[in-house]
Amino acid sequence: MAFNSLIYFKNNFNDKNTYMGKILRSSFLKNIKKVHYALIDMGGKSVQIVYDKNNKRIYKSYVAGYREALNHISRLDCTILRKMCIRRIADTLSNINEIDTSLNNKQIYLSSYFYDVIRKNIDKPLISLKSLMKIFDNRCKDLGSNECKDLFYIVGFLKRIGVSPYKKMHLIGYVEGIRFNWSIGKSYQIMNNISKE
Repeated sequence: MAFNSLIYFKNNFNDKNTYMGKILRSSFLKNIKKVHYALIDMGGKSVQIVYDKNNKRIYKSYVAGYREALNHISRLDCTILRKMCIRRIADTLSNINEIDTSLNNKQIYLSSYFYDVIRKNIDKPLISLKSLMKIFDNRCKDLGSNECKDLFYIVGFLKRIGVSPYKKMHLIGYVEGIRFNWSIGKSYQIMNNISKE
């Protein structure tokens, strides 16, 4: 989408001599510099977070305690004991340090496992953590216990890394019609490393 917008502006407002072209180009360039992104992706029982900070790309990977969290609450019926499930999942994730609060100043995109579980339950491309918690809490009265555990794990993890309750997050499953998941990102990283050698 951003690439298409850039091409559109380049093709339609490239005349430096027009007053409107100067205004639009100036406004566009100012705004494009202010947009920062963060991608949170889970696959293979680990979570990867990529974002920019001070013009550097930060990459963090967590073995995110998914199995441990599920084992910790395996005997609980999370459809009935929702608050206890949330507390136990939070305890399991306590070893994950919060990433810096600048994450909340970025456009956050959730993909892979996050996308799959959330979109199965919510038909919205953009959602806040607070709305997610409320919807999951209400839906868990009807969902099977294992599905509730997945939902509460997602909420617990996002809270643990410092996502604000009011931060709107984008759900991304496809890019240009291609399924977007952790293996594509890893392949891209490997190819970049090979091309540098």
